[in-house]
Amino acid sequence: LVSVRPITETGGHDVVTHDDSSSSLIIGADRSFTFDYIFSHNSEQISVYETLVLSLVRDCLQGINATVLAYGQTGSGKTYTMGTAYEFEGAELPRSAGIIPRAFVDLFKHIELMEAAEVNVEAQFVEVLYNEELHDLLTPKKNIVKVQEKSGGGIYLSGATTVTLHSALSVLRSGGYSRSTASTKMNAQSSRSHAILTLLVNQKKKDELISSKFHFVDLAGSERLGRTGAEGDRAKEGIKINYGLLALGNVINALSENQRHIPYRDSKLTRLLCDSLGGNSRTVLIACISPADIDLGESVNTLQYATRAKKIRNVISVNIDNLSSADAAVLKKLMAENRRLRQQLKTRGVPCQVIFRSSRLVLTPKKCTEGPVLRGPHILPLKNGLQVRSRTLCGGLLVNANMQVKHENNFSPWNDEGGHCGEVWPSHCRSMYVNHSCGRG
Repeated sequence: LVSVRPITETGGHDVVTHDDSSSSLIIGADRSFTFDYIFSHNSEQISVYETLVLSLVRDCLQGINATVLAYGQTGSGKTYTMGTAYEFEGAELPRSAGIIPRAFVDLFKHIELMEAAEVNVEAQFVEVLYNEELHDLLTPKKNIVKVQEKSGGGIYLSGATTVTLHSALSVLRSGGYSRSTASTKMNAQSSRSHAILTLLVNQKKKDELISSKFHFVDLAGSERLGRTGAEGDRAKEGIKINYGLLALGNVINALSENQRHIPYRDSKLTRLLCDSLGGNSRTVLIACISPADIDLGESVNTLQYATRAKKIRNVISVNIDNLSSADAAVLKKLMAENRRLRQQLKTRGVPCQVIFRSSRLVLTPKKCTEGPVLRGPHILPLKNGLQVRSRTLCGGLLVNANMQVKHENNFSPWNDEGGHCGEVWPSHCRSMYVNHSCGRG
């Protein structure tokens, strides 16, 4: 969608016309663009919110990820529209309140109406600085924040402060005040970073775990460096900030053209937003523009950017884990590892047979009538070949080459003489029992 800010006293002539009936916009002499929604300078903040974001808040509580991004040149109304610089006074939201404070208030209103559910809402608030560093906005400490990948897929922020929300707006205030700004010709308080506020919503309903993420992204100004009048360090910052926006543009271009390779890794901003762009999220991009003739070039660039983003199609799925299914997945993983280890043992001349008895699994290696004796010198290369992990499935710690396990009532040591060896898994290992005996060849 497009949001057109009011023209300022020193902003020149209005060159934007808006046709409400067709959701089309004409800028300059003959440049025409069509979007899903266009909000003129007369539009109320609540109208923008209810049209675009209210449904995302409801979806978030159903386990669907959501993202709202504001893109545009400095002074086009991004921060005003998003509400990342919102100053809260009193119990009621004023008419000027932006998207984020309204979303926070509605989220907690819906949670209060929910029955038979335990809901936990946490928040992270970071900014991506010009040098690709991540700055934690919720603490005065200089925490080292890194973008990490989960083993099962997805992105998370390592080292970022995570706070449980009881009073939603207090987090927004403290983070907004910490954001990096600098004065330029475009704006006396120009944001020199990309601010990303993330809500992590987790709820438990009977035997289900429902989780979702809601990103609110206030991007740095997209204007060309020459228009800012920045010099020295400010100029260097502007170049690198523009690089992050360029990387974001490259991702949008690749997705809109259905390219096979999507360059998410080109910047931390795009890595953080990989789910939002082409992934599992309902995403709204707000293109903020100025109607003034002196901003014509920047406004056209913003509209072209948004036109490409319109072509992106995300694949939405609900993030629900059934507890019994989760247990089944763990069991499936353990059984797969068991099969792999049995195959490895077989290649070493220790054939095994598996017997399923109701709810327990019995692994019984056959008596070794032929083949080498598993003595200490043989066990060490066996362990190296199998790449035995430092911790077993039972949680025991391997401490020597004889496969002695540092865990009470776990594995008995395999002695150098290769005699009988038995092992019993503790009760917390899902009632799986292993018993075997190995004789000399």
